[in-house]
Amino acid sequence: MSLSEAEPDELLLRVTQSLFVVLGAVFGASLVVSPAATLARTAGVAADSAELAVVRTVAQFLGFGLACAVFVYYADARDLIGARVPSLREAVLVVAGVVTLLALQFALLIGLSQLGLETGQNRAITTDGRQPVYFLYMIAVSILFVGPAEELLFRGVVQGQVRRVAGPVAAVAFASLVFGAIHFASVTGGVGGQAAYILVAALLGVLLGVLYEATGNVVVPALTHGLYNAVLFGLQYTQVVG
Repeated sequence: MSLSEAEPDELLLRVTQSLFVVLGAVFGASLVVSPAATLARTAGVAADSAELAVVRTVAQFLGFGLACAVFVYYADARDLIGARVPSLREAVLVVAGVVTLLALQFALLIGLSQLGLETGQNRAITTDGRQPVYFLYMIAVSILFVGPAEELLFRGVVQGQVRRVAGPVAAVAFASLVFGAIHFASVTGGVGGQAAYILVAALLGVLLGVLYEATGNVVVPALTHGLYNAVLFGLQYTQVVG
């Protein structure tokens, strides 16, 4: 089904449900981050340590995953999310996807800088005041938690919901826009820099969405996303120590 063939009421319902799941993920994350941090500090983790920052991040993305699981269970929407061990072809697509994401990001950043637009930066990856070990932790966290949780949410649930009534093109576009917009609060810089970052994130989300549509396997964009983030954290680590 294409966007032009979609029933407006059904499309509105799917879009609204998707946005509520995203809001639920944000709310769910806020519910678990503070208790997780309190528990970690009770166990002896220092307040300003890299370890506490990692605990907060892991808790946040577990909250994302919990929101997805609750929606899928109560909406009986298991068919939205295809997941399996990647085949050799899919593994090749993961590697190609990581390389393409990195190349696309740097090309976009260069292009925007030529236009005089300074892109903001995600606070999670800034080097200001970060201990080098934080970036090493985040390499593993990106692959095990960030990539899987965000792809389950944006590609699995959001993209899957819209695809049901409007087809893959509209689904990829909508999920990518929501994926970009959700990063607004986590980006440093002024409004222009935040808007530029959202644009870059949305365009990267398009590639992740295409990977999901091409394979029907959410593990592919999850690994691609996680490994892409891991490379960025690895580059930040070398910058901090080098």
